[in-house]
Amino acid sequence: MLMPMCFALLTIVVDAVFSDEYKYGTLKNTISFGISRAEIYFGKLIVEIILMLVTIALVLVVYTASGLFFSQIGAHGEIEWQAVRLFLEKTALSLPLWLGMLGMLNLLAFAFRSNTLFGFGAMLLFSFPGPVLGLMRGVVPELSTFYKLTITRQFEQLTGGAGFMLGGPGPAARPVEPELIPWCLLVGLAWFIGSSIAGYLLFRRREIK
Repeated sequence: MLMPMCFALLTIVVDAVFSDEYKYGTLKNTISFGISRAEIYFGKLIVEIILMLVTIALVLVVYTASGLFFSQIGAHGEIEWQAVRLFLEKTALSLPLWLGMLGMLNLLAFAFRSNTLFGFGAMLLFSFPGPVLGLMRGVVPELSTFYKLTITRQFEQLTGGAGFMLGGPGPAARPVEPELIPWCLLVGLAWFIGSSIAGYLLFRRREIK
């Protein structure tokens, strides 16, 4: 699945869980009832992870079923189960990257009081640094090191910069390279853990009005 699709789905998930807490003052009321900020921050994060997994499962069912259906219309050969397995493998490998994006979106949701600022900040975060580093690395080779640490780079390696069609040609249909596995795991989890800690520390020190 492409990174923009993951970004769109995760933005909806985070926005649904946070649900205008600052706007309606419900966050302040929750804190006044004695619930700790750690419970609030990480509680919402856990709910978001559950919703993320449910969303991924639904997308997998719909995408795989429709892909198999339309690819077999008028076909006389057997179903290309190898392509299905490759798609599922790449989806599983992208899960840490989903988590990394989710952690950063959760941080932004707690950092901005306005949904507009949250959406704008999220769009800038995922559409600017990674792609710009990817373009600039050809001009400044030293930037390649930083680009390798971005979620954008891992998605690009997984999908070949394109979508994935069951049985379709192109970079996305290539097998998973073994060296890509630790990169996806480490980069995704590092962004998730780092953004979760930073988001909680920011929220713990913030005055809620």
